[in-house]
Amino acid sequence: PERNELVLLQSSYDKSGNAAQAQATLEKLVRHYPSSDTWLALLYEVKKERLDPRQRVQLYRLMDSTGNLKHPSDFIAYSEAATSLGLPNEAANVLESGLNKAKAFPDGQEKERAERYLKSNRERAESGKGELAQLEKEAQAAATGDAYVALGMAQLSFGQYDAAVQSLKAGIAKGGLKNAADAQVTLGVAQLKAGQKAEAAKTFRAVESDDELTTRIAKLWALHAS
Repeated sequence: PERNELVLLQSSYDKSGNAAQAQATLEKLVRHYPSSDTWLALLYEVKKERLDPRQRVQLYRLMDSTGNLKHPSDFIAYSEAATSLGLPNEAANVLESGLNKAKAFPDGQEKERAERYLKSNRERAESGKGELAQLEKEAQAAATGDAYVALGMAQLSFGQYDAAVQSLKAGIAKGGLKNAADAQVTLGVAQLKAGQKAEAAKTFRAVESDDELTTRIAKLWALHAS
């Protein structure tokens, strides 16, 4: 289908209140014409929902990966969600990118707040990096895979993508996870960052969850990886 046809179709579904068809048409647009603009429309549909911190981090990672992390409020919200999951290095990297690379923050209170958050997260990340070896020992001894998943999440945030893939796989294999679907999405993200695109797409497609939003986010990642 032509791009303009799909845009018109999506718009008419949207206006008539047919959310499911509007969403499906947006996904078609992204599949055939994957620009940052078409992605933005799709991601903002999900962003409007009530997301928990894990879902929010996965969504903001995807916004970043598709070139849609631009607004000060998004950089702050992403960093806060990452901080709440115990990922200070990811939070710091996001803020640094917003402040120094994207120059998204005009002078003022919000910029000062972002600089404060950046400093405190960097300090926390420095001490956290030294604890990775200890985390690995604990993960090996733990009864369930959660400690391995926590280790994999930390390694991912420090850019240790191959190590993160191994830890997350070990955690998923060990089982007994509190957030199995999120661990699977995180594994897909790590595989994608490690350059294992086909593996990542397979991992995203295999995500099973009773939670509709988690399933939607996993599908969007699968779309991005395919």
